[in-house]
Amino acid sequence: MDNFIISIVIPTYNRKEILEKCLRSLRGQDFRRADYEIIIVDDGSSDGTGTLLDKLSKGLDVALRYFRQENKGPAAARNLCIKNAKGSIILFLGDDIIAAAGLLKEHYNWHVQYPRNNYAVLGHISWSKEIRVSPFMQWLENGGPQFAYGQIKDKTEVDAEGFFYSSNISLKKQFLFSSNAFFDEAFLRAAYEDMELGHRLKKSGLILKYNVNALAYHEHYTPLSAACRRMEMVGRYSRLFCEKTGSKPSDWFARPLWREAASRLKFGVYYLRAKYYETRSIREDIFKYVMEYCFIRGARKTRK
Repeated sequence: MDNFIISIVIPTYNRKEILEKCLRSLRGQDFRRADYEIIIVDDGSSDGTGTLLDKLSKGLDVALRYFRQENKGPAAARNLCIKNAKGSIILFLGDDIIAAAGLLKEHYNWHVQYPRNNYAVLGHISWSKEIRVSPFMQWLENGGPQFAYGQIKDKTEVDAEGFFYSSNISLKKQFLFSSNAFFDEAFLRAAYEDMELGHRLKKSGLILKYNVNALAYHEHYTPLSAACRRMEMVGRYSRLFCEKTGSKPSDWFARPLWREAASRLKFGVYYLRAKYYETRSIREDIFKYVMEYCFIRGARKTRK
């Protein structure tokens, strides 16, 4: 039997400081504290996350439960949270997400407005005002590979696969269990595991509504170098996503070696230009090429 209206699910790994800010933002919600719980899985952290959670569980004034597992990735961590959730609505958040005061109320109100089990709610994420946002980061969020909110514009219904952002999205628990849909634990890193689940849930009839007022802030400074590493990792998991979903890989898997050599030379030039413009101005053509190259480099490493 559900004891709460909302269960907030957060996987975490070695982000103790920002996790504490995340949890304190959830304590300050414009929502009755007795109606929601927070469930965290510490995915094998070594930075004292467990000590922090033990302290907060005694003094946060919000129902907080946490579990620890060996490092298996966010998919496995979220699954453990889901199986222990006592709320009728499950809200997925990232451990570097700072919730606006009305986040829970906005998610809840839309689930009341759309009460059928197969309706889910996507919230909005913007960069935190507490960090310095570079032009490169502005591009990542608006036109780049971070989030594609700019494509939504004024729509209130979006594609469940393309916009299944597990940093701020809520679903009815009954729909997850009736669809027997959990995150695929073959995805060991934060790459494509949410899109793959969105793909399966869409086939099961999930309808995803977009509430721009269900607002949260991403407090994670992202330099070009870190974005390149992430895109290479995302590229590595792109083949697994294609295999799981039956999607056809793009032609970059079959590019001849001489084109790889030419691309490496071009990438070296573009990367230097991207570093120059990173903190100066948005250069979409340069940023896009660098991100695509890193993605392709990661994808080609998975060739059989």
